[in-house]
Amino acid sequence: MTNQSKILTLLSLVLILGITSCKSHSEINNSRTDDTIEAHTLKNIWAMFQDSKGRIWFGGDENSSSYYDGAKLYELEIPETLFRGRILGFQEDKHGNIYLDTTDGVCRYDGSGFEMLPFSDLIIEQADWELSPDDLWFRMGFEKDGAYRYDGQNLHFMRFFPTEYSEAFYQRHPLASYSPLGLYEIYKDNKGHIWFGTAAAGVGRYDGKSVSWLYQDKMTFTPAGGSLGIRSILHDKNDKFWFTNFREVYTIKEKAIWNDSGAYLDFTSENGMPSIPQAALESLPYFQSVKEDTQGNLWAASYSMGIYKKTPTEIIPYKVQQNDVDATVFALFIDKDDGVWAMSHEAGIYKFDGIGFSPFLFKL
Repeated sequence: MTNQSKILTLLSLVLILGITSCKSHSEINNSRTDDTIEAHTLKNIWAMFQDSKGRIWFGGDENSSSYYDGAKLYELEIPETLFRGRILGFQEDKHGNIYLDTTDGVCRYDGSGFEMLPFSDLIIEQADWELSPDDLWFRMGFEKDGAYRYDGQNLHFMRFFPTEYSEAFYQRHPLASYSPLGLYEIYKDNKGHIWFGTAAAGVGRYDGKSVSWLYQDKMTFTPAGGSLGIRSILHDKNDKFWFTNFREVYTIKEKAIWNDSGAYLDFTSENGMPSIPQAALESLPYFQSVKEDTQGNLWAASYSMGIYKKTPTEIIPYKVQQNDVDATVFALFIDKDDGVWAMSHEAGIYKFDGIGFSPFLFKL
């Protein structure tokens, strides 16, 4: 072998070794473990929901929607031509379609794409309302004097009759900028009745025949005088109802009471927590959101004063903090495994870890 051949052979070996070394280095750098995947949190979330497949959905501002499958977070791209409003809630039909209740309408996701639901041209007066087990009910914002019922084909606007409470509100506040019948909450109880929590007209129950109303100042107005409205409704496992606070619990009779102005709920109320001093009970804040776990414990979010867990014998407070500063909590959600989640607009998603509420970070 000539000297020139030896040099070429050595150069070839160096080149091959160099290429092999670079390839191995590249493979090492490109193999990323779960620990290196960027953690992500969600903010400005208004609604959470778990579907029949176990996926947890999140809805936020400006048509922001995503779901979590237990391992990763998937962000959905919703065309802005459909809607750009806030997502207020989710529902699922018997076919597995997911419905997004937004301030711009109702959007359906069938697993492959999105479409907005059509509206009926008719306004259904309260005397002609219907109730079917497969119906889905939506509010589409906070200011409408009624709800929207979806029958599988169209959205029908179901308009409320004025009540003596809504009329009394306008007499006290003739220049009010909002309607007392504006909806803060739509809730289906354990018997299939539909409940409506309003801005200042109390709570209404639709049983398939009529909407019956219940109003008390102490349900809507806080002790400090602020108007909270009915933002939380819960029908618990003992057939009792809770509205906005733990001070009182209600027993609601099936048959309503009728008078010249309409139907009103027949009810009794009692101390919501007789095992603790009345002064301590009355010191508790009113709640934005109340949920029940499988053990019968109630969890309540107070917006600016943390979260409270009500057991049969005590009430346990929990703080939700970001960088040692108290964060607001808009709503709670309990998943099918009894996991308790909290939604903070500015701090993101939190989850109860058995001791307290910690930020929940998603892997993308």
